[in-house]
Parts: sequence; C-alpha cells; structure tokens
Amino acid sequence: MSFRASVFSKKELALILSASLIVSSILYISYVTGR
Repeated sequence: MSFRASVFSKKELALILSASLIVSSILYISYVTGR
C-alpha cells in the first residue's frame, strides 16, 4: 500500500515538475520574443 502511494506521489511530482517547466519555458519564450 505504502509502495503504491509513494509511486503515485512520485508520478504526481513528475507531472507537476514537467507542467511547471513547460509553463516557465513558454513564459520565458514569450518574454524574450516580446522584447
């Protein structure tokens, strides 16, 4: 049970990290092109 929970949390953490990276990259690109 705890093993599955840890795997799920790791998947959630990876999803959140990838989403934040994508958002930050889009904001950075828009900022650079906006200048």
